[in-house]
Amino acid sequence: MARRLALGMTAWLLLAPGAAAQTDEQRQQFREEMRRIESLERVGQLSDAQAALDELLLEWPAEPSAVATAVRIYRRQGTLRNVLPVLERAVKVAPTSPALRQLQFGVLVDLGAKAQLREAGEAWLAEAPRSEAAYREYGIALRREGSLVETERVLRRGLDSVEDPTTLASELADIYLQQRRWALAADLWIVILDFSPRVGRDVVGYKLDTLGPAARPAAGALLARLADGGPAEQRELAAIAALYAGLPEVARRKAQALADELEGRERQEFLARFSEVATDLAQPALLDWAYREMLGSLAADTSRWEVARRIVEYDLSVGDTAAAEGTLDDFVERADAGTPTHRWASALLIRIRAAAGHADARDMLEDYARIYEDDDEFPSLVSVVAHASLQRGQPEEAARVLELVSDAGADPTVATTFMLTGALLAFYGGDYEEARLGFEVAAARLSGAARAEALRTLGFLRHGSAAELRAAAAAHRRNLEEGPLEAHDELVRGLQRATPSPARPALLLWAGELAIAGNALDGAETVLGRLGERYPESGEAPVAMMMLAEALALNGRRAEAIALLEELIIEYPESALTPIGRRRLAELREEVPRS
Repeated sequence: MARRLALGMTAWLLLAPGAAAQTDEQRQQFREEMRRIESLERVGQLSDAQAALDELLLEWPAEPSAVATAVRIYRRQGTLRNVLPVLERAVKVAPTSPALRQLQFGVLVDLGAKAQLREAGEAWLAEAPRSEAAYREYGIALRREGSLVETERVLRRGLDSVEDPTTLASELADIYLQQRRWALAADLWIVILDFSPRVGRDVVGYKLDTLGPAARPAAGALLARLADGGPAEQRELAAIAALYAGLPEVARRKAQALADELEGRERQEFLARFSEVATDLAQPALLDWAYREMLGSLAADTSRWEVARRIVEYDLSVGDTAAAEGTLDDFVERADAGTPTHRWASALLIRIRAAAGHADARDMLEDYARIYEDDDEFPSLVSVVAHASLQRGQPEEAARVLELVSDAGADPTVATTFMLTGALLAFYGGDYEEARLGFEVAAARLSGAARAEALRTLGFLRHGSAAELRAAAAAHRRNLEEGPLEAHDELVRGLQRATPSPARPALLLWAGELAIAGNALDGAETVLGRLGERYPESGEAPVAMMMLAEALALNGRRAEAIALLEELIIEYPESALTPIGRRRLAELREEVPRS
């Protein structure tokens, strides 16, 4: 065995100038044997895999993939210490291999072999005194071990020894950040910036982006060390550091000064990076400034419109629809009709104005249709404007808008909106069978609150009498036009004139919801109390009690709410609401904190 090992190592050393010295046949045989070993490992035959790997390592003692597999197999068998001779043999053959040293350091740290780790680390540094990888990996191993003082010492030695200090300076800065030693971290960032302003800008900018709340003190320390002059990358980092430091006015001043000096692509790229940070840090004024600076120096081409588009999207994201409308109006006026830019701006402007309740949305829609008659988005715009008209309590207007298209198109969301709008129009118009069919289709496609509302109306349509449905339709429309209190009064009056049907409990529950939404607690008590008295076996009865109890509690009538919840628990022990009622009762009694 010893003779074979010696011959194997001699053969490897003769071939050691590199993989190029090894024949293709040898490499192929190695790969095939590794695949066989990994197959044995996958099926759990670890002892067989280890035996085969031991044989392979005699011929390939310093092959990183084989050594890594050995570490893994010994670890899985719980005999990690037994892999140390394999690692020692490997680093003797290739003492400056970062991959092998990394494996060796990892095992020594896991085994708690402190003395051996230091011996191995110092040996690597002696073999490669100017290797950035040697100092980095040794430092990382010491840091994993928890020896931060020694880590600092090794990385400091490396900073004085290697040609490019950026990686080691970044590693040491991370340690200082972890220790909240902001000034020392900033000093090392300056080292990176001095060596390579561009790399420093990118490295430090990324680090500030990932620090979270710690970015503010770290950026403040860096800003105190950055001179006003220097390369453009350094001044850019100063502007961005001011953002992270919570100094928007300083950031704006520094960014403006740099933007005034830069030209062309460099200027645009700086402003784009600055705007990204302003977005992340929720600085709308600075974001708006950066976008408008970008827009002002761009030619009237695609890129200019793209920047303007971003301004619109930002304005909408912060709810400033007035600013977005102004920019979109400018789009529509300046862009040529028929271009993608004009089409996008026109369509978005229609959506915004429809949502805001502007009556001219339909006129704009007709203008859009004349220019973009075959546009795939047109049915979607029609559905938006029609639904908005309906939500404003203008069903006749909604019906006229729907007549602008004969086909809702292939988009299922658009088709659902068409279906829901048509169902509501049929409901208002007294065509209850058409309304029922429409709500059935729409409810199957909707989600959330919209689906719940559709299902409730569908329940009315399935079980209510014609008189009750007339009352419900009138109340639904009144709710859109005037509000929930008026809708409650309309529904109650209509129900008083109608013969009760199986839908009456659900209708009374809705009347109670409308009263609560309209801050008419007395009205809610009346209809919800009537529901519990007349329809105690209905599924709506416990819902009504829970709803009324919550409303009473919110209005300061705690004792009455407690009494109602106690009644709920006693009268409806099997209801799904009862556990919720118990929790709320305990909260009102101050037995548990409010969830």
